[in-house]
Amino acid sequence: MVIYFFVAGISTALAGISQGIDRYYRQVQRKTLPSKLSFLARGTWTPIDFMLLAGLVVFSGLRYYVGTDYGIYTTIYAQLNPQDWVGSLTASPVEFGFTILSLMIRSFTNQASVLFWVTSTITIVPVFVAMKRQSTNFALTVLFFILLASYVTPFNIVRQGMAIALLFWASSFMVKRKVLWVLVVLVATSFHSTAIFAAALQLILYRWKPTLRTFIAALVVTYVVGAVFIKQPAVVNFLSSINGRYATYLDGAGSGLGTYLIAAIFVILVLIAFALPRDPGTERWLGYAALAPIFLILGTSFAVLGRMEGYFSIFFILLLANRIRVSKHRLGFTIVVVVISAIFFAFYVSSFASLVPYRMLP
Repeated sequence: MVIYFFVAGISTALAGISQGIDRYYRQVQRKTLPSKLSFLARGTWTPIDFMLLAGLVVFSGLRYYVGTDYGIYTTIYAQLNPQDWVGSLTASPVEFGFTILSLMIRSFTNQASVLFWVTSTITIVPVFVAMKRQSTNFALTVLFFILLASYVTPFNIVRQGMAIALLFWASSFMVKRKVLWVLVVLVATSFHSTAIFAAALQLILYRWKPTLRTFIAALVVTYVVGAVFIKQPAVVNFLSSINGRYATYLDGAGSGLGTYLIAAIFVILVLIAFALPRDPGTERWLGYAALAPIFLILGTSFAVLGRMEGYFSIFFILLLANRIRVSKHRLGFTIVVVVISAIFFAFYVSSFASLVPYRMLP
């Protein structure tokens, strides 16, 4: 487990250096640009950013049988026949986009490790670009990206991890570049079918500004729905029509105590976000993050709904970091959120799905 915290510490330090350089460039640009062009004073990518991004990709790409998905996708990869794409696509148990990506790689190499290098790149680069573009507190955003497990979650849910990363990046231009957003959503859906529902929710709730009262009410309603309605035959049939495997998850496959604990932590983080200054630029992220514990509560009855949480909990990394940045009690909130996140991360890494020990490619 120590190595994961080491990665978090080094990454945060590099992000802090990058943030300092970025601030310096902004100041220089404001002084040198004419007043009418002051809006051009934006930060820039530095060698530190590329070093940090490369390090995150390398740590993920070098893993060897770390996470539950590694063995599964190694087996699927080995069974693909690059000489028979139609047959491989027909026989594949996963979405066609991921199968096509695997076939493209399989056409060049038999080494399944290359697949994980590519998927690691897809799960990290879009998120990093979105963080760099939207964060006003880059070092803390990177730290939360790791400590709130958005970085390591794709070790266990490779396909969905790619879909989450693509939707997170696409959310930054959802309104301004609608055609590109639609294209990215389609690509994400080709990797994991749940992406289309997450994208629809993100679009519907784009302008939602939740209040503390509506959030608490939503939690209560969610608990009742999860306990009473989610296993009704009509619901089961609908979800089965999406993917036949989902119906089998109802047979004693609701998530357990760990899911309740994670949901409780996310509820606490949402409450902290409400206590922080209400920055208009972060309202959308608050609405998205508020859905994370709601889906986890539903996941206690129907596990697949709990997996939708990842599409929304990732917005905590921008929401909390940016709101802390404008708080008068910045240090206090930083300490509280970092401690909660570190406890969550230790629990997550030590208790979930083969993340320890970390092993590298031989």
